[in-house]
Amino acid sequence: MLRFSVILQGKLQAQEVTGGNLNYAFAVRDAKGHAVFVKQAPDFIKVIGPAAQLTRERMRLEVQVYQEWVDKGEKAENNVGFHVRFDEEAMAFIMEFLGSSQLLQQSLFQGEAQETLAKSLGECMAIMHSRTHCSKLDAGGRARLAASYENRLLRDIQLEYVFSKCYREDPRAAMLREDSGFMTEVENLKAIYNGQNQENLSLCHGDLHAGSVMATRS
Repeated sequence: MLRFSVILQGKLQAQEVTGGNLNYAFAVRDAKGHAVFVKQAPDFIKVIGPAAQLTRERMRLEVQVYQEWVDKGEKAENNVGFHVRFDEEAMAFIMEFLGSSQLLQQSLFQGEAQETLAKSLGECMAIMHSRTHCSKLDAGGRARLAASYENRLLRDIQLEYVFSKCYREDPRAAMLREDSGFMTEVENLKAIYNGQNQENLSLCHGDLHAGSVMATRS
């Protein structure tokens, strides 16, 4: 299990970390500049508001899947900033504040692409996904993961907003909508994401993109 030692003392100051869609995030610092990262799940989609109800259970599942991953080996530990404290009542956890890192999305927008980072991210994903792949588990293990992590509500939201709505409604997607080959591939991706191939399943990050990867410059 990945551990770090940060002790905050005295008066604390919280600054919201913006950019996330579902959850609230804060950098909490003391007067000496020591900091931790705090993430909390409201019972709705943050960027939409209380009208978009969503179970807070997603935070507990996130913490649990971190544990599934970091128990599998050192390389997985080194790439996942594992929580050190989880408050299930508040649905919030505390983890290392990666103050010296930046979102991969930002560096890509700046025209910086690191081959070493791509290799490291690919290796990390391969380790985490292979250790929970259904081909490596017995029937009981597969049933446990399926029952614990399906998260049907959140998966349906992703299917609608990431794989469907953007192509169906956005005027910028008109050319894509008219491309039958492209839309067929989108449907294939939706089927994969929806877990229809029961022989090729593993625990994975349901929203992995350049805006959810923290990296340092090599």
